[in-house]
Amino acid sequence: MNINKCFILFLLVVPIVFNSCSDRNSGNVKIAEFNTVNTLDQVRADEVISVPIASLNADLDESDNLIAKAGNTEIPLQLFDENGDEYYDALLLLVSYNPHENIPVSIFKSDSAGTQFKSRVYAELAVKENYDLIDGKYENGVYKNIDKITVPGEHTDHDNLFKYEGPGWESDKVGYRFYLDWRNTIDIFGKKTDDLILSKVGRTDLTIEEHSYHKMSDWGMDIFKVGNSLGVGSIATYVDGKVVKVSKTDSVICTVSDNGPILAAINTGYFGWKIGNKSVDLNTRLSITAGSRLTRVDIQVSDDVDNITTGLAKNDKAPEFIRSNHKGEWQYISIYGEQSLANDNLGIVVFYDENNFVEHGEDDLNQFVVLKPIDGFLTYYFAAVWEQEMNGIDNRADFIEFMQQTKHRLNSPVIIENN
Repeated sequence: MNINKCFILFLLVVPIVFNSCSDRNSGNVKIAEFNTVNTLDQVRADEVISVPIASLNADLDESDNLIAKAGNTEIPLQLFDENGDEYYDALLLLVSYNPHENIPVSIFKSDSAGTQFKSRVYAELAVKENYDLIDGKYENGVYKNIDKITVPGEHTDHDNLFKYEGPGWESDKVGYRFYLDWRNTIDIFGKKTDDLILSKVGRTDLTIEEHSYHKMSDWGMDIFKVGNSLGVGSIATYVDGKVVKVSKTDSVICTVSDNGPILAAINTGYFGWKIGNKSVDLNTRLSITAGSRLTRVDIQVSDDVDNITTGLAKNDKAPEFIRSNHKGEWQYISIYGEQSLANDNLGIVVFYDENNFVEHGEDDLNQFVVLKPIDGFLTYYFAAVWEQEMNGIDNRADFIEFMQQTKHRLNSPVIIENN
């Protein structure tokens, strides 16, 4: 398998595009038009719609100016490499809805550039250069942002090779990172601002003792203790009654594949993942969209892997495990309580497709769910909800309401109608 190949993004996909017409006054040529319908009795802010470029009524290249409108209002758009083959094959749009609202959407090819919308997502991977290698530690030097790396075979935990120990991604709501080493666990950056902050986090932490993000700052802090657990939504498998993370591999390639303004993503290829006496390949995409707390996890794995297991770290300060009622396609498992490193309320949740469900489980470290890939593919979501985020959720009832509304949105996507 090739890294970054064969992923299908589960957004709202527009299958067909329609007639074209020109607006002589504006210099715009309409290359797509369709109607969108929110069937739910709830507000749906920041829904992402994916329009296949092949369906547009125009030949396009990267230099073309594209404008999208919801009704008469211009909305953000982003070219997207949906299949990971370094060719753009979709156009992402960001639309917000009132309850039961219908919104017509149009796409134009224009003589002039449209509005440059501020990005609300960000992903990065920063590696040490000009360092001093002392007793296996990458000391001093500076961090440089890169788009792609084959992880050095000698890299291990706490050696300070990567800024905050691996790649990071964020929306205007929350940030995440995962440890790009044998731990391969996902952690949480709690944010007190809707600004994008990861580019500044850990920039001057040049020795392993200097992790400044463990202390509260104006933007927030690392709010979660993961240890040897699954953290929040980490990838593993369940073998002989034990959770086995992606710890032993032959090689790992990590790529920042997309970077806003609507979606940011990290793609990672794990080659030769050791599971018992098997050696398998695993490709993942972790993506986040504007205005969302959710990270979407897209997985492609060798056919001989019979399950992917994910879950949530247990915490004595948050003993209650909350599970959905198995009504509808999408379900969740969650933990809520005073489990943040700021000693306040934090909710963590995994959303999974009932069609992939095998069983729930629990061990000393985790609450987890075992899922079966279909034809080697699997998608699930995870999220963190911290009470100190802007307009944060600070009680159990509102956390449950957040999960229920998210479940409804996943189970009832916006309807796309041809005009």
